[in-house]
Amino acid sequence: MSKMTITVGVDKVDVRFGFWTLSELSKRGYKISDLKRILEDDPYGFIPVVTYLGACGVSRDLYSHKESDFWDHYEKVGIAGEDVIRLVQFFTDSISKLVTPQEKKSIPKTGKAK
Repeated sequence: MSKMTITVGVDKVDVRFGFWTLSELSKRGYKISDLKRILEDDPYGFIPVVTYLGACGVSRDLYSHKESDFWDHYEKVGIAGEDVIRLVQFFTDSISKLVTPQEKKSIPKTGKAK
């Protein structure tokens, strides 16, 4: 499984989106079939969460990072930059490899960030 390195604040952080991350998203009430709607309706709430869970997914440990660091980061840099677009594309590409064909229909195609 591949991973991506991003900058959060001044730190370089690896993120990986696999079954563990999908499971943690599910525990928070997110459904694969709703990802397109969630990214369109609430990117400000979803992107910090999925980035945090992807960072924790490297070690499969929710305590390996502080979720508030990711919220602080996105509040400072916003979500319309190229780095965020690449991260969302990496997320959608990663989960596309893990889900069933039915679920795959609901995974959003990356376009311009809102």
